[in-house]
Amino acid sequence: MTLDVMSHATQLHVRQLLDKAGQGQDYLPDSAGRIASVRAHIAQTGTWPLAPVAYPDSDGLALIDGHHRLAALEAARAANLPDLLDRHAVWIALPPTA
Repeated sequence: MTLDVMSHATQLHVRQLLDKAGQGQDYLPDSAGRIASVRAHIAQTGTWPLAPVAYPDSDGLALIDGHHRLAALEAARAANLPDLLDRHAVWIALPPTA
């Protein structure tokens, strides 16, 4: 999963999380700590600890849960962490069929 397949709103939210964490500030309570914790897990395992949940939106995938995980993955990519997997699990929520 990469940020470019995400909806504009999800991309904006994840970038805000990363920008604030990079400044040592929290966008949401304990954002920097949550991102650091997931990034440490990614450094050890190559992927996130739990798959985020997304749904197809008109302009890409929108996250329901997992913004900090995606931010941590983007931070890991930016740091060129070794052993980072090419693919990462994501749960896709679909509307019920009639």
